[in-house]
Amino acid sequence: MIMKKKDPTARHYFLRDDREGYHLLFVNDDIVNGPAPFAPLWIHTSGNAETLRAMARWVAVRQDRWEAWAKLRAVIGQAGFDAHIRSLIDAEPPERILGTVLKRSDDPRAIELGQLLRGRNGVRDEILIQHAFGSAELRERFWGWVHSDGNHAMVEAVLQIAWSKGADAAGEILDDLARKASAEARGRSRGGQTPRRGAA
Repeated sequence: MIMKKKDPTARHYFLRDDREGYHLLFVNDDIVNGPAPFAPLWIHTSGNAETLRAMARWVAVRQDRWEAWAKLRAVIGQAGFDAHIRSLIDAEPPERILGTVLKRSDDPRAIELGQLLRGRNGVRDEILIQHAFGSAELRERFWGWVHSDGNHAMVEAVLQIAWSKGADAAGEILDDLARKASAEARGRSRGGQTPRRGAA
């Protein structure tokens, strides 16, 4: 599961860099906000975009360990830290991300959002967020909106927000989308025209 809120005291995080190759950089605020060029605490190089995405997910699900990893890096140095992380990767290899999963929960107000993964134990889904809307009607409005007009890509975007800002931030966006979908549906049922997105 993704943490509800990003820890405001956390100072370490990972950046993806695919400008020249496929790299994942472990950095801290001081390095990134300091003078360029900066030296990351650790770099992982992937062979392609797909393996970089899998590795980014691998570190993201371990976000609660990042601060401890930074302390360990300070004690054992670059080479020792690289060996430590590689031993963790060998023990639990990154899984390939096949797609985003959206399910209705048993609770009539709730949905589950996650990823479909393929790893050494086969294919599985991992639920990362469980979100309850204010009502069953709002959930159904959101569900209808997602499955119309090519809105599936928004679900992946919401999941990316959850990784960077926490599940609560993603929940606020899901609630906004459900309210907008509900307002559009009420407008249509009254015979009014719903303004197009982006129209003034």
